Amino acid sequence: MKQRIVTSLVLLPPLVAVLALGATWPLAALCLIVLVLCHRELSELLGERGALPVLGVAAFFLGIWLEGWSAGFGEPALQGCLALFTVAGVAGAFLARGWVADQVGGLWIACPLAALCRLHLLGSPGTVWNWGGLIWLAVVPVWAGDIAGMLVGRRFGRHALAPRISPGKTWEGAVGNLLACLAASGFLGWMLGVPWWIWASTGAAIGVFGQIGDLLQSALKRRAAVKDSGHLLPGHGGLFDRIDSLLLGSLASSGILAAWLSQR
Repeated sequence: MKQRIVTSLVLLPPLVAVLALGATWPLAALCLIVLVLCHRELSELLGERGALPVLGVAAFFLGIWLEGWSAGFGEPALQGCLALFTVAGVAGAFLARGWVADQVGGLWIACPLAALCRLHLLGSPGTVWNWGGLIWLAVVPVWAGDIAGMLVGRRFGRHALAPRISPGKTWEGAVGNLLACLAASGFLGWMLGVPWWIWASTGAAIGVFGQIGDLLQSALKRRAAVKDSGHLLPGHGGLFDRIDSLLLGSLASSGILAAWLSQR
């Protein structure tokens, strides 16, 4: 249990380090490394060993740097496109086969990471406590929800959430996850000076979409007949296992926060 909790926070130190540098490019570099490593594990699940994330890397950089397009059509439109391409990536991973599934599936990983970098580019609301900006509000509730869901599920879990996909997940754990997301979002929203309806929407979106992302990745592993996507992280499997809820959770929260910032 302790090892899983510690491992679940594996991305926190490098995230703190890159955000301390201030510019977006260190965050983009970290996200690119995560993309390549996670895509390697996705390729293994899809039976495409060693495939390079060509489409994913292209979508990642286009999603970050399409400044002119976002200026003309609006940041919410760009965030919406990233969300649509993420859905296409999930569908491709499950419905397509071979190289096509591998390349299209890479969008599942690439587009949410691009959305996080877009959020960093937009800046912060200009509060006293804003080191790292709104990135914290997009990612920390995901980790809080994961840890709370695991602890509550193990202690109070009685009713299976999706027994055919992930037998260990329970409705009690899902509720604990959602409440922890809201609590973490509320605290960070207060610290960052974010209106209550924004942090509440962000926390709820993370609590729902983060768990959907977790279940989708579990379904992919079940189809591949493996327990973990990899063995990079002791006690937690692969890196894709670690960020499965972060991908959709941060995508939803980044979209809400970016839309709010663009209207200020």
